[in-house]
Amino acid sequence: MKNTLAIIAIVCIALFTACNDNSSSASGSAATTNADANGNAGNTQAPTDATDRGRVLYQEKCMACHGMTGDAQSNNAANLPHSILDSLSITETIKNGRGTMPMFKDAIADSDIAHLTVYVKGLRK
Repeated sequence: MKNTLAIIAIVCIALFTACNDNSSSASGSAATTNADANGNAGNTQAPTDATDRGRVLYQEKCMACHGMTGDAQSNNAANLPHSILDSLSITETIKNGRGTMPMFKDAIADSDIAHLTVYVKGLRK
């Protein structure tokens, strides 16, 4: 069931991102409050799309080993631009770890893992 929800979330985020890229917003730069998967209010910031949120998460949680563009391979990290994993496999890897990569299922909300998955797929060449 969790896998199905993760796939649905990823598809929704991808569609949301595609729609936002093709239309202009009339709302300006009003601040919004982000909430995590449990509904806890996060920091207040300007609205961002899924890729922007994924980029921020990547910089916070992944860049130390994978590098800015995903190809650093520090500590035996995977070369993300050359990855052939599908979205579900990327999501599962982020949640449960792989090899020397730690698991993040308790550190990153499922909705944020979906944002991160979209961003990681975007690093491909």
